[in-house]
Amino acid sequence: MRKAHGSAALFALSQGLMFFSYAAIFRFGAWLIINRGLTFYDMFKYVSYFYCHYVCTVCLLLSCAILDFIIIINEFHRVAVLQKL
Repeated sequence: MRKAHGSAALFALSQGLMFFSYAAIFRFGAWLIINRGLTFYDMFKYVSYFYCHYVCTVCLLLSCAILDFIIIINEFHRVAVLQKL
């Protein structure tokens, strides 16, 4: 049961990375509007460009790495269980 909880937590983290990064980017966008005087339209263009070009790439790579880690851990566990038999 402990392994299932760990795998579920890592899977949730990998799936949530895009949403967490999107929230952080819009928080930064709100800061730009308040402190730098950007209009909403300009902020949205800037945030969309930044998100599409940088954040999506990083989140995609991290999500793939976490899912790969989950697969490796599950394979090691399966082999360990088979060796006990």
